[in-house]
Amino acid sequence: ITFGTDNVDNSDFIGSNSRLLKKGGSLGTSFIISGKSINSFEIDVNMPGAFSVHNALGAAAVCLTLGIDESSIKTALSSIRVNGRVEIMPVSDRFTVVIDYAHNAMGLTSLLTTLKVYEPGRLVCLFGCGGNRDRARRWEMGEVSSTYADLTIITSDNPRFEKPLDIIDDILTGVRKAGGEYITIPDRNEAIRYSIQNA
Repeated sequence: ITFGTDNVDNSDFIGSNSRLLKKGGSLGTSFIISGKSINSFEIDVNMPGAFSVHNALGAAAVCLTLGIDESSIKTALSSIRVNGRVEIMPVSDRFTVVIDYAHNAMGLTSLLTTLKVYEPGRLVCLFGCGGNRDRARRWEMGEVSSTYADLTIITSDNPRFEKPLDIIDDILTGVRKAGGEYITIPDRNEAIRYSIQNA
């Protein structure tokens, strides 16, 4: 069983007409699924980004192959949620809070560029790096956040046996290299409170 987007030749299931969904603090995607043996229908996915279309299309293709009905597929994909992976937190209708476990520069780049496609009024990235891990990863993540976010809030995240401020200093090396706006709030609870109060 094959699937693909935008009229991939010879695919059993095709996802097309994808679009971004943005309303009341929530971000998602929508697309039309069609196939050789089904009537086409629209699917809304409760997760942002083009990769969500591909993942949902694959899941829908499996479900349709197994004989699961259209209504059940639509209901499941419109309410899907993966803890810690581009997870939308319902905090306010005025802004969107996304939690993601991006723990390296590549993951953070993917997350922030995905969110930028939704044209946010302002993109704030709050993160920290764990202790006793590669210091270069900290510089890289700092540079990525400073490049793509309008504001970077640097905080502590599981310092293990290192001093939290030493880890933050490593992150700042990358942040300063890219020249973006930033603030440091070592206490994680305070950093989260600050980001929500100033959203």
